[in-house]
Amino acid sequence: YLILACPLTTDVSGELLALSDDERALFEQIQLVSYCMTTFSVKGLEIGRGVYGGPLAAVIDVDRKDLGEPWGVAKQWSDNDLVQIYTRTKWPVAEGEDAGIEEEVVRSSQRVIGQMKGVPEYAAKWHTFDRWTYFQHVKPHVMKDGWYARLEKLQGQNNTFYVGGATNFELIESIGMYTKHLV
Repeated sequence: YLILACPLTTDVSGELLALSDDERALFEQIQLVSYCMTTFSVKGLEIGRGVYGGPLAAVIDVDRKDLGEPWGVAKQWSDNDLVQIYTRTKWPVAEGEDAGIEEEVVRSSQRVIGQMKGVPEYAAKWHTFDRWTYFQHVKPHVMKDGWYARLEKLQGQNNTFYVGGATNFELIESIGMYTKHLV
């Protein structure tokens, strides 16, 4: 028996298994969101601890055209000037396209911080720039058309079971609980 607890996207699952036509058809419909967090030292930003953000649609709508625009600003510690900026970026990117993404994100983040009356010190102080894919999901119309029911029908065929981000969000605890349920 195999419990596949990894991204079900075909670039990952297709490397691990010889996918059936049904599996490939389902897994090709999985969408990902590019998650980007940039950390700045910001002087003069008068916000308390917490997250200040835009509409959730900016985070989950993979078809939005305003990529590179920050959707959230967070300050987690009151005893220092570190601020996290959350931004959607294009994913995947073609070879050579990745070079300008950091500059675009830094520029737009600095603009937003300035609008909030802060002074970012990206180059002069400690900072980060991290990107990764996140939030495996299918579009609402695909879900409505029975995507999850079709996936459940595949559970156990060929002694293979599927868990992971597309079935239980991206949390280890819920993935582990679903795995335990399948066992």
